[in-house]
Amino acid sequence: MSNMNKSRIEILKMKAKRKASRKELIDELTNIVTISMDSFMDAESNDLFCKELFNTLEQNSNIKNFGSTDYEENRRLSIALLKETAKTIQFPVNQGRLFFSKGGKFEAVKLNIAEVFDNLEELSTISRFLTGYADFILVGDDLEYGVCIERTEYHYEFSMWGITKI
Repeated sequence: MSNMNKSRIEILKMKAKRKASRKELIDELTNIVTISMDSFMDAESNDLFCKELFNTLEQNSNIKNFGSTDYEENRRLSIALLKETAKTIQFPVNQGRLFFSKGGKFEAVKLNIAEVFDNLEELSTISRFLTGYADFILVGDDLEYGVCIERTEYHYEFSMWGITKI
């Protein structure tokens, strides 16, 4: 088999694996929020979007540290902070991209923001935020706004941009 055919086979395997992972995520979320395959970006756009997001987060200076090394306390504080924040802000649009960590990949899934906050704990568990493996990230399609909680070794970092307080 030529190298070109081997490369094509590998690409097809990766696409099939990603499609299966997305289908699994849809199955997990379908009873919680409105979701379909259209909620996902194509793989290349998703990867580029993630890179742009991480660049945005690196440049963000509006960060509030909270919590400590107590993982359980940080989880409780995070959910309380997100719930309180949702009550005091107005998003510029009704939908945003919530990040899910699946199989070493990040998926920026478009969801209804009201549904995200109505089902915050369940989604935070499925996204792997509450299990300690991922950050909580909810952003706009063009990164025009965002709410993020990043985990660090000694505390958590909360940041928010492009959102109006009410």
